Amino acid sequence: MDALQNCDHYFRDISNVTIFVEALEEDLRWDDNFPGWNYGNRVYYKDEWHWVHFYDENGKILYSEPQLNSSIVRRPYYVPEPNDQCEFTLIGWDLDGDGIPDPLPATTSQDLVARAVVEKNVKTFTVIFRDSETGEIFMQEELPYGEEIRRPDDPQKDGFVFEGWSGFTEGMTVTGEITFDAMWHQHEYETVVTPPTCTEEGYTTYTCHCGDSYVSDYVEPAGHTWSDWYDVALGVEERSCETCGETESRDKTPDFDVDGNGTVEEADLTLLMSILVGNTETDVVFDFDFDGELTIYDGVLLMQQIQ
Repeated sequence: MDALQNCDHYFRDISNVTIFVEALEEDLRWDDNFPGWNYGNRVYYKDEWHWVHFYDENGKILYSEPQLNSSIVRRPYYVPEPNDQCEFTLIGWDLDGDGIPDPLPATTSQDLVARAVVEKNVKTFTVIFRDSETGEIFMQEELPYGEEIRRPDDPQKDGFVFEGWSGFTEGMTVTGEITFDAMWHQHEYETVVTPPTCTEEGYTTYTCHCGDSYVSDYVEPAGHTWSDWYDVALGVEERSCETCGETESRDKTPDFDVDGNGTVEEADLTLLMSILVGNTETDVVFDFDFDGELTIYDGVLLMQQIQ
C-alpha cells in the first residue's frame, strides 16, 4: 500500500487505466494521502481527470480545479456572508440545478458542478421606546428587518406634557438597532388677571409659551353701585351705576294714599288741601302730576282717584 502511494505520481498522465491492487482490510482507509475507494478489499485506481467546480449561492466561483476521478472531492470551507437584512447558513450543495441540497460524492467519475444552497434568516433588531432621563423603558421589541415600527401609547409623567418620540415618524421600518427617547415639555405659565366687573366674573388666565392655557381663580361679579333715583321725564325716573355708568329707569307711579292708611279716600283729599294752603308741612311727594310742585291740579288727580 505504501509503495502504491509513493508511486502515485507515475499515473498522473495516464488515462483509461484501471489498476487492481490486493490489500489487507486494515490497510484500506480514507485519508488525504490515498485517494480511491475500496470494494471487497480491492482498490480501484482508474486514473482519469475531471473538473470540479464549487460556486456560492450567487454564482461566484469558490473553488475550481481538475482532479483524478479516484481523488476525494474536496469541498471548500465556505461561510456565507451576511448583509444588512439577513444572515445565511450553508445547508448543502446543489448538483443538478434544482436548488435542493444533494449528497456530495466522495469521488467523481465526471465533471462536477456544485452550487451552495443557503438558508436565509432575516435579521432581528432591538427597538426601544424609553425615557432617557429616568431610564424607564415603555416598550422594547425584537423586530425583523423591514418590519414597520409601531409606537406605544403616549406615556404620562407628573408635571410634564408628552410631545412625541425623538426621531420617530409614522410608517418607518426597522433597519437596525434603534432607540426612541420620549420628548417632554414642562409648562411655565404667565398669568393675566381679569378683574370682575359689575355683572361679569373676574378670573386669571394662565398661558405657557407652548400655547397651552387654562383659566382659573374665578371671582364673583362686583355688582352695581347705584345713584339715587332722579326724574328724567313725566312719570319716569332713572338711576345710574357709579362704577360702570350703566343706567336703569322705571315708571314713577303716584301714591294717592296721602294719609298712608292703605285706602284712597276723602280724608286724603282733606289732608292734601291742608297741605296746599300751608297748614301742614310736607315736601313734593304728593306731586301727583310730577311737575315739581303741589298745585290744585294735584288735588284734581286725587279727586279722580277717590271717585
